[in-house]
Amino acid sequence: MRKDGYELRLHSDDPDTDLLDCFWIAEKEGYDLWASNPIELLGLAKLHQFKSPEKEPEPYWWVVEGEDIQEQLIEAKWPENDEQ
Repeated sequence: MRKDGYELRLHSDDPDTDLLDCFWIAEKEGYDLWASNPIELLGLAKLHQFKSPEKEPEPYWWVVEGEDIQEQLIEAKWPENDEQ
């Protein structure tokens, strides 16, 4: 992520907190990406790169229009039973 230009840090309001209670933060181009763990942070960073949001941060910039893949996967796993 640093090679992609993100500034990385950990954050906690309590100096006595342990690693599990810290936020993982990546900053780039006016966006502060906060996550509960490094994998989530990497996912947010990849979404940020994919979406290439405007310079001014806006709410819900991560929303991707298109197919509802989550719903498709859920329906494939648990198809509705038409016989009921």
